[in-house]
Amino acid sequence: MAVYYRAKAQRDLGHTDASRQGMHLVADGGGRLAPNARRGLAHLSRLAGDFPTPWRPPPTWAGPGATTASSAT
Repeated sequence: MAVYYRAKAQRDLGHTDASRQGMHLVADGGGRLAPNARRGLAHLSRLAGDFPTPWRPPPTWAGPGATTASSAT
């Protein structure tokens, strides 16, 4: 538990490498805080500019204001 909260504090202080290392340790341990650590790793990736997945639109997305077959009924 202490490792997760230390890694979270390190992230908030801008010590991303140390934070990433702690989050990996917790996520790999598979304990109660493992899901939180995985979200923390995703957050660290976004902070580092590594977010290609969120920028990809879903395959059924046609853009703002567009109607789809499911919404036209």
